[in-house]
Amino acid sequence: MALPGEKAQVLMSPPGRKQLALLSRRKKQVAKQAAVFALFYPSPTNETLLLLIKRKPYKGVHSSQISFPGGKYAESDASLLQTAYRETYEEVGIGHDLIEDVFPMSSIYIPPSNFNVQPYVGWLKKTPSFQLCSREVEQVVSIPLALLNNGSIVGQHKVSTSYGIDVEVPCFRFQDEIVWGATAMMISEILSLFRKTD
Repeated sequence: MALPGEKAQVLMSPPGRKQLALLSRRKKQVAKQAAVFALFYPSPTNETLLLLIKRKPYKGVHSSQISFPGGKYAESDASLLQTAYRETYEEVGIGHDLIEDVFPMSSIYIPPSNFNVQPYVGWLKKTPSFQLCSREVEQVVSIPLALLNNGSIVGQHKVSTSYGIDVEVPCFRFQDEIVWGATAMMISEILSLFRKTD
């Protein structure tokens, strides 16, 4: 199945993001590379959940944000997929051998941090036992796929952006948390694939 890419991502794109990406096109050519995992797994009651994490506060543009487990490519990584495996294990303790049916989604450029991120989707057969990296991860925030799919948690929220202005952004609202920006755009593309198979 062909990936919908930007056509699906833009549905959850913050206002002005496209213009910012155009202004950053020279930086994009030398962007840092990163990879993340969008992992689905069954809850103890057999509900399908999408794994997200809340990052620890730190001096950076993604402080305390909700994201997928993942991170920056290292020279020791054989590929961006290996980056996603390594970072997922480091951040939440899920090993390579537990992740099945892996496939890549469309990459996405994040202008504020100058990262080009490659998302991968994978599946876990069992509810994982999380081991969180205390330096990087505040908590696990897993959203039921049924909630994401029916659109009931889609809304708007005012955020302070890294480029110094407050804007209303499309988001997913769940348990007092806001999922927005690149993570919400990645989720939008994943959901568009599910809808194609309905």
